[in-house]
Amino acid sequence: CICRAHPCWEVDGVKHACKSLDFPFLKFTYDSSRKLTCGCSSKPSYDSLHIAMDLCPGNHCDEAEHPVLDWDESAGQCLCRS
Repeated sequence: CICRAHPCWEVDGVKHACKSLDFPFLKFTYDSSRKLTCGCSSKPSYDSLHIAMDLCPGNHCDEAEHPVLDWDESAGQCLCRS
């Protein structure tokens, strides 16, 4: 386990920030070609950079009941956890 900076804090010289009170939390996703997308959300997220970029690109979890993207080693697939 390692700690890394949020990938949206600095992207090609651009520092992303969320200034809206309705959407104050910075969120990131990677599409299936591993392109980073940064945005703002009304809910905090604690996704792993490794899982989002390396194991599960193109996947994301939007449901409040299971908001955390994770990798199921035994099934060999991505899933959303709570």
